[in-house]
Amino acid sequence: MYSSPGTLSRIAADLALGVTTSRALVEAALEKIAADGRAFRTVYVDRALQGADCADARRRCGRVVSPLDGIPFTVKDNMDVAGEVTAAGSLVLLSQPPAKKDAQAVAQLRKAGGIILAKTYMPELALASIGTSAHYLAPGSALDDRRVPGGSSSGAAVAVGRGVVPASLGTDTGGSVTIPAALNGIVGYKPTASLISLDGIVPLSLHLDTVGAIANSVDCCRLVAGALAGNADQLSLDTQQRPPASLRLAVPTNYVMDELDPCVSEAFRTSLDTLSDLGANIYEIEIAELNGIPEIYMGGGFAMPEMASWLKRRGLLVNEADFDPRMFSRISEGCAMSALAMLDKIALRQELALSARETLSRWDAIILPTTAIVAPLFTEVTDDSGYRRLNMRLMRNSRIANILDLCAVSIPQMSSDPSIGLGLLVACPAGMDEAVLDIADTIMTALHMAKL
Repeated sequence: MYSSPGTLSRIAADLALGVTTSRALVEAALEKIAADGRAFRTVYVDRALQGADCADARRRCGRVVSPLDGIPFTVKDNMDVAGEVTAAGSLVLLSQPPAKKDAQAVAQLRKAGGIILAKTYMPELALASIGTSAHYLAPGSALDDRRVPGGSSSGAAVAVGRGVVPASLGTDTGGSVTIPAALNGIVGYKPTASLISLDGIVPLSLHLDTVGAIANSVDCCRLVAGALAGNADQLSLDTQQRPPASLRLAVPTNYVMDELDPCVSEAFRTSLDTLSDLGANIYEIEIAELNGIPEIYMGGGFAMPEMASWLKRRGLLVNEADFDPRMFSRISEGCAMSALAMLDKIALRQELALSARETLSRWDAIILPTTAIVAPLFTEVTDDSGYRRLNMRLMRNSRIANILDLCAVSIPQMSSDPSIGLGLLVACPAGMDEAVLDIADTIMTALHMAKL
């Protein structure tokens, strides 16, 4: 059986050379799912195998659609797949009619020749950075089954971390791509919010939602994002990296650096030292805009009223017992917020984002720990108080990318404990996606080479 080398570029090369086939890739992935399916909600066995056979036939005829042609992917459970109900990890949405067409992101991935293998597990309505659910058994982290996977693109990250697929589609509203990527030791890319269509995706916040990619490398994320943006015919396997010495990197000294877990702090400091030794220019600065973020989240933030409104318009806010109690508690906060309070929060967010764009223009990127803490053990989030505390701490750092309208990539950092996944977040202002991917790729390569 073909053993995937991990990255999309390498798999595409092996397909081109005849080292493997699309059917072999799909069969290997299905075998891994059969061994432990907690990360998956729906598996498209027959359709995936048929898609693989079609991709292999195209290849034999010299009609390869893109470098992604014939490679299996997974998509998050909040993305429409034509003909089936989009549950978004919720029992409440199971009463809704089936989707009439694929979500735009799913359709673009299919157009590039990608094979949709499965929909992945997520906590109800994307409302938890921890990644657990009252409805379904959550998968453990790919690095340590005793630890939570992170959320809300939980199954997407576990699917990549356990080698089922080389890349998965997720969504990110406050770190739902970058958090699970970090906790599972892989790469997560949150694009500029307007870059990829949200059509056909169950919303959490139309102001903050973003479609993103979780994968084994930054280059994988680049290829997926290109396909989702409709550029499948222009995808290239050739990439260029910047020398570390050319980088001007800012490290925030406030907010995101408060009360870091010692393991997180040690790994981040090691990464900074490594980059500095390689000639990167590191500037430790205060970013005043970060200090305004807690005010936005007081009382639940404006995403909760948006979610509550979406549910209410569909007649779904009827029976509290149908919801995960922890998720309903957050939705209830949204119901209680006044229109004035919500509009104030949205206005403050716009002010902070505009100001931050000016502040960050002096550097190539900012870098920070993706999460302030390591992945909690499942035993630490069984009671509500522990869950609430750790859920908010886990998303504190990553959510700055959404509030300040940044594009961001989380890359793995070396941990003293291989069972703990740690991420380094590289972020740039909106619209600088090529730059943030290039910089993240440079940093990831530099940190990897330093370990050898």
